[in-house]
Amino acid sequence: MTGRRAQIRPRMDLASEVAAAALARWCREGGSCTPPVPVEQIIEAMGFLVVRLFDVPDEIAGLVSVKERLIGVNARHHPHRQRFTLGHELGHILLGHPPEGRCSPDRVAAFNREADRCASELLMPEHLLRPLLPDICNPSHLARIFDVSPEAIAVRLEELAVRGRAGDAD
Repeated sequence: MTGRRAQIRPRMDLASEVAAAALARWCREGGSCTPPVPVEQIIEAMGFLVVRLFDVPDEIAGLVSVKERLIGVNARHHPHRQRFTLGHELGHILLGHPPEGRCSPDRVAAFNREADRCASELLMPEHLLRPLLPDICNPSHLARIFDVSPEAIAVRLEELAVRGRAGDAD
């Protein structure tokens, strides 16, 4: 390489796998397996406490402390954003990410993309979403079913479409 660092590639497949495994474990242990996925209950069942943060700047959506077994979420954000943030922070835990302060900006960006994928898989799992697609084409209706924002469901539908197209090429 000529003076440029290698770009850190996010592990999207791993992020999807750990989210699916966490949800499967939740369901095996008797948790609700229908949408909307109870992300806060899953976090608490894993031994973490969810704390609503009222005195943090708007640009901070959430924080995690594995040592203290806490996940903080900005209480002033919309409930859909709070749910996604909880899934995102849980993704950092499930993926074993180190604290951001110990990472380069490239690694932080890659880890955040992985955590976003984990949150997406957890809140809108493919096995619950795909069966609804033939009957429910309205993204806003799907967003209400999964208790996520219309933007989050749109991104998830695009992820699944891209994955479906890639699978067709095999």
